[in-house]
Amino acid sequence: MVGIKVKNCYSPLMEENYPQPCVNLVLSQDFHVIALFIKPKSKSWPLVRQYCQRADFFYEENGYTAACFKPASSSMRYLFAISDMTYGWKSVYYFVNGKKIDGLYSLSWMRCYLDALSCNDWRAHCQRIYSYYPGGRNTNMVIQISIQRPDEKTTPEVEVAPERYLLPCKSLNFCPDKYTGHPSSLGDLFQAEAVSRGYADCPFLHPEELKKL
Repeated sequence: MVGIKVKNCYSPLMEENYPQPCVNLVLSQDFHVIALFIKPKSKSWPLVRQYCQRADFFYEENGYTAACFKPASSSMRYLFAISDMTYGWKSVYYFVNGKKIDGLYSLSWMRCYLDALSCNDWRAHCQRIYSYYPGGRNTNMVIQISIQRPDEKTTPEVEVAPERYLLPCKSLNFCPDKYTGHPSSLGDLFQAEAVSRGYADCPFLHPEELKKL
C-alpha cells in the first residue's frame, strides 16, 4: 500500500503474525479508527461488508478485511453502524490511533463525538467559553452600615472585567485559574487532563486551540 504513513508505535498485531498490510493500516497516520475483521462467519457479514466498503479506505485479502476511517470523516456514521451490527462478534477488532480497544463505546469520548458529528459545526458542540474574576468574588452576603455626611463624596467602585478563555472541550471542565503559577503551559495542562480522563484520542480535541480571549 503505497503512500501510507506509519506511526512509530507498538501494536499487538506485530506479535500475532497478522499480515503486514493489516499492521501498516493499524499504524497508519492517515486513519484514526480501524475495524479489522478476521474470517467472519456470521450470516450478517455480507451486509456488514457493504458498510465496510463505505469507509475512507477498504482493504480485503486472504480472509482479512479492514475498514479504515479518517479523523472527523463523514464516513464515521458507517463505523457506528458496523459496531452496532457486530456487537458480540469475536472476529472483529477495533483500533484507535494504533491502540486496540474493547469496543467503540468503551471510550469515554465516543458518544460525545457521535453527537458532535450530527451538528452543523462540531465546535458549537465541543468548545465552550470559561470566565472567572481574578482574585475571586466573595459569594457570602455581608451587610455593611456606613454613616456618611451629606456633602461627603464617595469613591466609585471599579468593576473588574472577568478573564475569559476558549476551552477546546466542554466535557473536561478544565479551569485555567486553578493552575496559576504552574510551570507547564495551559495547553500542556489541558492535554494532560485529557489524557487522564481518556479524551486524548478524540478527533475533535485540539489542545492547541485553548486561548485567552
